[in-house]
Amino acid sequence: MQRLGEAEVRQEAGVPCFTIAAQEVRCAGGPLQLHAVFVSDLSVKPVAEVWAVTLTPPGRTQPISQDTCVPYGQTPVGSEATGPQNLLPDRVYSVFLSATPATGSDSTMGYKAKFCLVVQPDGSSKVLQLRGKKYGAREVLCIPDQ
Repeated sequence: MQRLGEAEVRQEAGVPCFTIAAQEVRCAGGPLQLHAVFVSDLSVKPVAEVWAVTLTPPGRTQPISQDTCVPYGQTPVGSEATGPQNLLPDRVYSVFLSATPATGSDSTMGYKAKFCLVVQPDGSSKVLQLRGKKYGAREVLCIPDQ
């Protein structure tokens, strides 16, 4: 049976940066092979894709582990991309990383997470990963965990 694993969203150089959660890398037995990245805006109906990257040619992959991440809007050389669109504060976004274990050791078909940007008092934006059961499939509120 296939499952969806957990992605991680962190901030690097002022933008969201996407990777695989540490426990998922451990479960896979090491770095995974990234095939594609999809970011969608969940705050609009229908859900809108704001950035997509597919490594090309088909079958090409890029190693990804807890130590590396894919910055929003940066397309690897030779890859196909749509977007990126500007990310707006207080909107909920989802990221889906299409990645597989290098060893084929588990049946995880991809990794997902939700995040938003929160405006700080100084006007800068902070990336906030939304975690926990209170965030349902259609949740559209950017609320920090308590």
